[in-house]
Amino acid sequence: MNASAGEPLTVNIDPGTAAPLAPNFGGYNPDFQVVGMNFGDPQAASLARELRTGTLRYPSGTDADYFDLRSGDVRPEWAAQFFGKMTAFDTSQDDAHVIGAKPDLHRLAGFKALLDDIRADTVIIINGFTDTPESAAAIAGYCLANSIRVAAYELSNEGWLLPTFFMDATDYAARMKPYYDAIKAVDPAAQVNVMFSQGEAPAWDQALGAYPDKYWDGISFHMYGGGDRYSTFDDAVKDLNTRLADRTNSYVDSYYLAKGRPDMRVFVSEFNSTPSTMTALSTSGIIRTLYNGIFAAEFVTRLSAHPNVDRVMLHGLVQFGTTFTKPYLDTMKSVHERGETLDTTGFDYGIVRHGSALGLAVCLDAINRSSHTLTTSTSEAVVTVPKHGGTVPAVHTQAYVGLDGYDSLVITNKSATAHALTLQWGGVTLPGPFDTLFISSDDPRAENTAAAPGSIAMTEGSASGVVEVPAYSVMRVRWRRARASLDPAFVTRNGANILSTRPNGRRVTVAWTPALGAGDYLVRCRDANGTVVKRRVTRKTEAAFAGLALGRAYEFTVTPLTKKGQGAASPPCHVLLAAPSAPLLDVAAPGDGCVNVSWQPVVGANSYTVRHSANGSEHTIDAGNAIGLRVRGIANGEARTFTVQAVNGYGESSASNALVATPGADVPYAPHTVLAAAGSGGTAVWWKPSYKRIASSNLESGSGDWTLNGPWEVVSLPGADGPLAGGIGMSKRLAISGSGLALFGPDVATHHFVGAELAFSPPLSGSAGLVLRYSDANNYLFAVFDFATTKHCIGRVLNGETTILGSTPAITDPYAMPTAGRQVTYRFELNAATLALFRDGGEVLRVSSGSLQDSAPGRAGAISDGSSVNVDRLHVEADTATGFDVLRAEGPAGPYTVVASNHPDLSLVDTASSGAGGYYKVVAVTGGVRSADASHPAPSRLRNIAREATITASSTLAGTATAKLVDGITNLDSSRWVSQPGEPHDLEFAWASAKTIGRVCVHTGFMANKGFQVADFELQQWDGATWRTVTAVVGNDRDVYAGTFNDLSFVPVTTKSVRLHITKACAAPGYTNARVLEVEIYGK
Repeated sequence: MNASAGEPLTVNIDPGTAAPLAPNFGGYNPDFQVVGMNFGDPQAASLARELRTGTLRYPSGTDADYFDLRSGDVRPEWAAQFFGKMTAFDTSQDDAHVIGAKPDLHRLAGFKALLDDIRADTVIIINGFTDTPESAAAIAGYCLANSIRVAAYELSNEGWLLPTFFMDATDYAARMKPYYDAIKAVDPAAQVNVMFSQGEAPAWDQALGAYPDKYWDGISFHMYGGGDRYSTFDDAVKDLNTRLADRTNSYVDSYYLAKGRPDMRVFVSEFNSTPSTMTALSTSGIIRTLYNGIFAAEFVTRLSAHPNVDRVMLHGLVQFGTTFTKPYLDTMKSVHERGETLDTTGFDYGIVRHGSALGLAVCLDAINRSSHTLTTSTSEAVVTVPKHGGTVPAVHTQAYVGLDGYDSLVITNKSATAHALTLQWGGVTLPGPFDTLFISSDDPRAENTAAAPGSIAMTEGSASGVVEVPAYSVMRVRWRRARASLDPAFVTRNGANILSTRPNGRRVTVAWTPALGAGDYLVRCRDANGTVVKRRVTRKTEAAFAGLALGRAYEFTVTPLTKKGQGAASPPCHVLLAAPSAPLLDVAAPGDGCVNVSWQPVVGANSYTVRHSANGSEHTIDAGNAIGLRVRGIANGEARTFTVQAVNGYGESSASNALVATPGADVPYAPHTVLAAAGSGGTAVWWKPSYKRIASSNLESGSGDWTLNGPWEVVSLPGADGPLAGGIGMSKRLAISGSGLALFGPDVATHHFVGAELAFSPPLSGSAGLVLRYSDANNYLFAVFDFATTKHCIGRVLNGETTILGSTPAITDPYAMPTAGRQVTYRFELNAATLALFRDGGEVLRVSSGSLQDSAPGRAGAISDGSSVNVDRLHVEADTATGFDVLRAEGPAGPYTVVASNHPDLSLVDTASSGAGGYYKVVAVTGGVRSADASHPAPSRLRNIAREATITASSTLAGTATAKLVDGITNLDSSRWVSQPGEPHDLEFAWASAKTIGRVCVHTGFMANKGFQVADFELQQWDGATWRTVTAVVGNDRDVYAGTFNDLSFVPVTTKSVRLHITKACAAPGYTNARVLEVEIYGK
C-alpha cells in the first residue's frame, strides 16, 4: 500500500531506548455469561484468536459481585443481597438463567480450556462482596494446581458503586486484607490488586491513597469516555480525544501512582465508551463505530508505553466489541425454567464484529507479539483534532520489538486526512518491504451491522518506501528486523507456559505454549530431593519423562532457547505420581432442596467425587475438575453427611472431613445493607432483609396454578432467537387483549415484591402492570404504565375506591417508553409503608403511606386495563426471616461474638459497645434455622454529621432556634426548635459536599406534656432537581415525653441536602406548631 497522496509524516524509531512490555498485554472482558455460548464452543476460541486476545478477565465485571467462583454458578442467596442495587440485581437474574442452562455452567475448568486453546492469560476478580477469603485461597490454589496463568487477582469489582457493602475505601481496604493474605499464603508470587475509580469517586481514591498499610501489589482501574447518552457524535469524539490526551500515561502518574507507590503495577481491566452510550438509542451512537475502534486502539497503544502498566482490557468482547444478533437469551431462560440444560455448541450466533474490537485487534497484532516498546517520535503534527480545551495530534504512533524477528509500528489516524508515512530507524530511512494490517473508512461513523457486516474489516496490504495511512484508520506496519540492528538485550523471548502435564504410570508428558521466535526449549524435571533432569526439545511443544519414581512429586518448567540466549522460564507445574491427598471440605451450605458444597483443591487431582449419605443410603456425584457444586434434588428436612475425594490416574484419595447440612424450604437468606453508628447510648445497628423466592411460574406447564379474571390465555411465542428445531426457543406466555387480573402464588403478609417480564403489543393503549396484596377485587395495590398519560403510577384499590398514590412525569425519552415487542422487566415492592416500582435496572417510582401497613395479606399478579400485553416469568420474593442474630468483632475478619440471638426487629442498639471501630454481621433466622451465610461485615463508623450542616427552617418561633436542633440535648424544652403555626413545615440540612446518609434520629414533642410529638413527616433528599422521599412516618407515636424518638434507618442515599417535610405538626388536636428537640443525621 504505497502512498500516492497524503500529508507527509516522518516517524523515527530509536533502537537504543526500549522498555519491557508485559506479555499478553491487551485483551477483553469476554462476557460469555450474557449469551448462550459455552467456553468450550470452538467459535469462542476462534473469535478470541481472530481478535488477537492476550488476556481474558473472569468472570467479567458486575457479574463477579454475586458469582460463586468455586462452583461457576450464581448463588441466589448472594444475588438477593443486591436488591435495591438494581443494576446488579437485574443482571444477576439473567445471569442465573443463562449460566444455569449451560451444561458446564461458567466453571473455571472450562474457562481454562479456552485460555489454553488461545494461549491467553487471565485476570480473576475475587468476590469480596458475598464470598469468603477461604474461597479466594481455593481459587488461587486451583489456578496453581491447574497451570492457569493469572496475571492478577482483583479484589472486588468497583466497590465504590455499592456503599451498602463497603462504607468507604478505608473499610474496603481493611476488609480486603484477609483476601489478600489468603491468596498470598497459597501463591506468594501472585499479583493482587485493589481497585481505584477512574476519578469519579475521588473520596474513595483519596482514602486508598491515605491508607497506612498499602499491602497490595498493584491497582486496577476502569476508564470510560464519550460523554453521556444525549451527547452528539462530535461531542463524544471530542470527549474520547480528551481521554486519550489527558487520561492515559500522565494520568497514571499524577492520579494513581501519586496516591500509592511508584513501584505499583497498574491494570486497566475495563475501558470503552461511557456505559450510558452503550444503549442502541444513544444519541451519539459511538459505541459500535469505527471511531470507537480508533479510540480503543490508541488508548491501549499509549498505555503500552507506560513502564508500570501491565494489562489493558476492553469491555466487553461479546456485548460491545461484537454483537451476537442471535444470543439465545430467551432460549436459555426457557431451558433453565424447564430444569434442563442445552449444549449450544455450533449454533449460529450471527456475530457482528464492531469497530472497537477490530481496531483493538489490529494494534494487538503487534503488541501481543512483542517484548518491548521503542521510543517513537514523529515530525511536527500539521493535522490536529479537537479535545476539550484544545487539540491533539491526529496521528499517534508507537513501535514495538517483535518476538518473532519482526518489528512493528502501530499508527492511529483520528482525522479525515490521509498521511504519507516515512519510517526511520535511528534516523535512517527504512526502505521496506512492509506488510500492513488496517481498518479504515472515510466515515468515522461507519459501523458493521447484521445487514452490512463488512463495512469495517481488517485488511492486509504491503508497501515499500512510503506507507499510506488512510483517513480514520488503525494500522499495523511490520518489517523484518535487520541483523544487528537492535541491542540483543531487547530481543527477549516470552516464556512458554505449560498447558498440561499428563502422568501415566512412571511417565509424564509435558505440553506447553510455543514462544514466538523460539525453535528450541529446555524442559526441566526436578524432584523433591533437588535432582534435576533436563530435556532439550527442538521444534516441538511436548516432551516426555520416563522412569520416574512412583509416589514422588515432581516440578516441571519450560524455557525457550534461541541463538541469543534463554527466554523466561514458565511458572512451575507440580505433578504427583500417586493418588492425591484428601481435600478439605469447608462449605456445606443448605438451601431449598439443595446443598452448596465447596472444598480446597489438592495438587495432582484431575477430578473430585462428592458423596452424601443419610439413613444408610449413599449418593455419588462426579464433580469433574471443579471445587464447588450445588447438589440438587435432596429432600427438605433430611440431614445429609457430605464428603469429597480427589481423583487422578493413580487412584482416589481418602475421604475428606465430613460436614452435615439439612436443606429446607425455611432456610432464610442473609440480610444486606448492614450499617452501624456508634453513639453515647451504644452502637445502633440496622439492616435490610433479603428477599427469597417463594413462588414462581414460567407457564411452561400451563396456567393451572393461576387465577385468571378476564380474557387471559396461554400462548406459545418464539423468543428473539427462535423458533429452533424441536421447539427449542419457544416460550409460553400469559397474554391478554383487554382488561383483567391474573393472580398467582400464596397470600403474603411480610415485606415482598413481585417481578415479571411484560411485552406490549399494538395498538399500545390502556394500562398494564403488576399487583400486590390482592385480597379481593375491591382491595389491592397496583403499579402500571398508562399509555394515555405516558406515566408510570402506583395506586391502591381500597373498598372499591381507586386512589393514585404517586406517578412519574410523562415520559418523553424514547429509551424509557415501552414499545411494541420490547420486553421489560418490572418489579413492584412493598416494604413497610413504602411501595417502589423498578423497571429493568432502575427505580421508577417510590411512594409512602402509613396506611399501607394496615393492608391485608394478599396475592400477587398482573393487571391489564384495555391493554394488549403478555407476561412471563412471574415470581414472588419475600422476607422469610422471623428473627436475626447480631454478631460483633473488633476487626472485619473476626472472631465474632453474638450480641443478640433471634432478634425480632431490623435494628438493634448494642448498649455494650459505644465506641467506633468495631464490626458487625447479621445472620437471618427462621424458627430455629439460620441462613447459610452471614451478611457482609459493617464498621461502626457512621457519625452524626447534622452539626456540620447549614440548617434552614421554613419558620421559627421566637425564643427557639435551629442551632438547638444539634446541641445534643434531647430532654429540655429550653433547647429546641419550634415552628410558627401553620402547616406544612420544613427543616433543611445542607452540606458543601455530598454526604452518604443511612440513619436519622428525630426527637419531637413537649417535655411538659405528652402527645405533642410531630405526627406525620417525610425525610426527603435533594436529587439535584427535586425533593425525593427517602422514608416517611405517619401516625407517629414516638414522644420525647415518654423518652422515645424516631430512629429511621434506610438504604443509604448520597446527597448535599436532606429535609424534614412536616405535614402534620402535632399529634394533639388543634395545634399546628412543630416541636423538634434534636435531629441526628448519621453518615459520612
